[in-house]
Amino acid sequence: MIYLLYVLVYSSATSKSDAKLSWKLETIPAVFGQDIQLTCSIPNYSSQAKMNRRWSFGRNIHGIIFNGVSRYPNKYSEHMEEKKGVSTLRIHNFSKHDVNTIYECAYGFSYDRKFLNLSKLKFESHPQSVLKATVQIDKDCNCKGNVTLENIFPQPDCKSTFNIMNITLSSLQVKTKEMGLFFTTDIKLIYTHRGDADAGKLIVVCDVGSKRFVVVNETLTCAPKGTTKINIDIEKVAGIISVCVFMVIPLLCLMCVLSTKDKKKFRPWLQKVYQKTRQGSENSLQKHQQRDEEKALKNITEGVT
Repeated sequence: MIYLLYVLVYSSATSKSDAKLSWKLETIPAVFGQDIQLTCSIPNYSSQAKMNRRWSFGRNIHGIIFNGVSRYPNKYSEHMEEKKGVSTLRIHNFSKHDVNTIYECAYGFSYDRKFLNLSKLKFESHPQSVLKATVQIDKDCNCKGNVTLENIFPQPDCKSTFNIMNITLSSLQVKTKEMGLFFTTDIKLIYTHRGDADAGKLIVVCDVGSKRFVVVNETLTCAPKGTTKINIDIEKVAGIISVCVFMVIPLLCLMCVLSTKDKKKFRPWLQKVYQKTRQGSENSLQKHQQRDEEKALKNITEGVT
């Protein structure tokens, strides 16, 4: 019997005298932390005698606005469009205490009293601060990273891509826990690049309701699997060339100061020195190249193992 009386009193969506007076959630999606609006349509407002207008809140039907005057101006305010007969209740800094409870719009003896229920289609809570995941990339192009989204609603929809290719199933682990009305989501990225491209964009996005958050945006530069890159150390090559030039210039200067007769005697010796210097430089360069090739071969062998 008590339950029946409760249903008759609190679940009625129509008034006793006027079934057309009604309120609805105007702000969709209603985002927690922002201002939202409820609008109440009052039929024939401009053509009938003026009566008392009020908004009430909670299971005890606590009055919050009476004829445009708010008892809590920092939390509630009203705007009345008399020509249209529409009363707009603005709830400032919408919070979890403002949902899953009763709101009533009343005009004279007519009223509409019902619950404002939380639903994933109409309400959203976004993370107050989104920290992008710190991604660690090793020499084998293994990528690891994680990030946590707190106090969100509804549950996020996350996906990862590499150069637009969807890699969600193979790289992303998403765990969501319910924390009261909201959720906390832990996102873990584990990805090993095995494609043919040696560079590309690794992106992870999460949609929380209608809003998208980019939690990973990294550019990867990796050697394709099965290939070898032989890099010649530019500084070493430049050093070898500098030594050669440093040795040749004094010899050229010496030739200039010698007589023609001395030049004839000196020329064969100079040619021998030049050939030995050139041969030494080439041998040094070949040794560096051979060393880089051995390192690359060793890396490939370790990768296969």
